[in-house]
Amino acid sequence: MPPTDPNLGFWRSALDGLATWAHSQPDGIPLVLAGDFNASADHPGYRQVADGLVDAHRAVGAGWVRTWPLGRRWLPPFVQIDHILARGLTVTGAGSEVIAGTDHALVWASWR
Repeated sequence: MPPTDPNLGFWRSALDGLATWAHSQPDGIPLVLAGDFNASADHPGYRQVADGLVDAHRAVGAGWVRTWPLGRRWLPPFVQIDHILARGLTVTGAGSEVIAGTDHALVWASWR
């Protein structure tokens, strides 16, 4: 859900639940979280989820990855709300691609 009324409470709760789940996973087992978080690195809830995890795009020096919104004539992509985070793996590549007909860029990463 986007972080707007009437979904704001659900969105915050979902990020809190994801952070709780991710940080409860046992060490020594690789963990990957990937997808549309509807949150940028500026959102405290996203930072809570990402704490202790490696952001694939940052790790490879991809810079400011803009994944949303796509396909809007007068508004170019300006924020990354789609992320790939991991623990217990080493990122070897990461990027994003535009897929026609969608409003988000595809994000990808390779790990070893």
